[in-house]
Amino acid sequence: TDVPPFDERFTGYGGDKTSHAYELSRSGHVFMVLPNAFAVHAHHTQAPWASAQNWTRAWLDWTTFVEDANQRYAPSPRRPPKGCLTRSASLAAENPKP
Repeated sequence: TDVPPFDERFTGYGGDKTSHAYELSRSGHVFMVLPNAFAVHAHHTQAPWASAQNWTRAWLDWTTFVEDANQRYAPSPRRPPKGCLTRSASLAAENPKP
């Protein structure tokens, strides 16, 4: 099966791996937990550019990504938390993409 590419709207810090895993799941890929296999995240100092991240813009990118992914794939029985996607239009107007 083809693996969807990473979504290019996620730049800087955050959202790239989460959005990729979400799209893999929505497109029907199955995640498995393997015995005796694990990943480790090594602690590191925060990159200087990460503190300048516009978290409102990142949230808007996430909500529009979810809306787009949900339109590409079969409807999901899961619903987003109440109010999560309804505010995206007003927030987008207040936080235009550079």
